[in-house]
Amino acid sequence: MSFAAFILQGSWAVYSNWTYGLFISLKSGTVQGLCSFFMTYIVTLAMEYLYKSFKKSHEYIRFWLTFVVSVFGMLSVQIIAHWVANTPEIMQTILPAAIIGTMYCAIYTFKKSKKSFNRQKPNI
Repeated sequence: MSFAAFILQGSWAVYSNWTYGLFISLKSGTVQGLCSFFMTYIVTLAMEYLYKSFKKSHEYIRFWLTFVVSVFGMLSVQIIAHWVANTPEIMQTILPAAIIGTMYCAIYTFKKSKKSFNRQKPNI
């Protein structure tokens, strides 16, 4: 899964920055590919950690805190990585990964919340 993310998102970054020349587009593709590769795994670990950390919160708040902090972290890492690499089209470059990553965070956190909520319901 991580390798596919590297190839797909890296390729998109190359395409998004192609008008700035081969070196810039390949550098942007490498940065985005590496971000996507590692974020696939790290964001999941972060969500697990955050969800467990907020266990004293109401389930609704727990869901939103885990989701928002995970998405903010994911986007921050990508934006900073591209800013450091001087990627010309940062927003266009990270847009597909941001959309997919946000959807992944929402679904993953929702499933965690649903499992937790179902365990808390009293049996009647």
